[in-house]
Amino acid sequence: MKKLFFLIIPILFFSCNTDKTDSSFIYIEGSIAGLNSGKIVLSRYYNNKMEPVDSTDILQSKFSFKKVKFTEPEMYYLIINNGLAVIEFFIDKDDITIEANMNDERALRIIGSDAQNEYSSFLENNSLYENKQNRLYEQRDVALQNSDTAMLLHLDSVYRIAYAEQIDFIKEYTLTNNTSEVSAFIATRSLFDVVNLDEIKKIANNFSSSIEKTIYVTELNKKIRVLENVAIGRQAPDFTVSDINGNQISLSSLQGQIVLLDFSASWSESSKARNNDMKKIYEQYKNHGFEIFTVSLEENKDKWQQYVKAENIPWIQTSELKGVDSEIIKLYGVSKLPYTILLDKKGLVVFSSSNLSEIYSALSGMFVES
Repeated sequence: MKKLFFLIIPILFFSCNTDKTDSSFIYIEGSIAGLNSGKIVLSRYYNNKMEPVDSTDILQSKFSFKKVKFTEPEMYYLIINNGLAVIEFFIDKDDITIEANMNDERALRIIGSDAQNEYSSFLENNSLYENKQNRLYEQRDVALQNSDTAMLLHLDSVYRIAYAEQIDFIKEYTLTNNTSEVSAFIATRSLFDVVNLDEIKKIANNFSSSIEKTIYVTELNKKIRVLENVAIGRQAPDFTVSDINGNQISLSSLQGQIVLLDFSASWSESSKARNNDMKKIYEQYKNHGFEIFTVSLEENKDKWQQYVKAENIPWIQTSELKGVDSEIIKLYGVSKLPYTILLDKKGLVVFSSSNLSEIYSALSGMFVES
């Protein structure tokens, strides 16, 4: 069954507060047109996974959570009927009403959360950049169909500029709104894997002392401490893990070769989409002291083996079979898939990015130098 992911849209309403027995708890209620019955799980994203907070039934399209503990503005998720639809929204100090329609994502309304209003406003402005990129993707598809190499190169250049503009907008937003928990959330979830360590430290240090102990600033600083251990020039933390055949292999055993440490997963469409480009890199350098070492966030060994066989992936494949609970991704501070880290022959970090073309450029430079 098709998943529907509702996009929050900005709305300015004043909430009507109901009496509460405890001011640290809020009520969440709502209705979902087009869904007469079902189950909703209220969740939060914590420690790299969804953590259920409460659950309730949908009765005649309505639902309610009577007592949700509130300590600070935080992103929560309504997971409807095991993922048929997911609604994300910020809880805040006041009660919240959610109005949704299974057949029209534009009909979504979140009423009563000032933090949500702020986040929705951010999303609306950010969508200007995303819409521009989507149009470029559409033009790229046409150029691919026409085998127009010159246009593809042009569009790639334009896309890089558009993407850089979006990142600059998000960075400026987080620096300007330095007293906002919403801004800290955006920095933690949207910027952390796409800007360098110095930039993210600047953003973290710029947040006001009034929110320095809140969940997202704390998370941001924790991630920074991890990244400092895998910064360029640092020795990559060693680990030992089982490969796809059940053999134990350590990262340090590959010293003497240039290594592309790859974090991906068979269930990640973004990971799968770049397999062909990874194969080209591997074929180009495999006979020149180069290896790819993939840590795959899997849970089912059989499905993982079937995927690797179907994709005909020739390089080292490993997994702890713990999914997103992987200790290795925590060790390296990885929060986005796919992600790659380039190591020199001594096991020192040379470059890291989620952008494979950037990794390829850095890799090319290493072989030119050697």
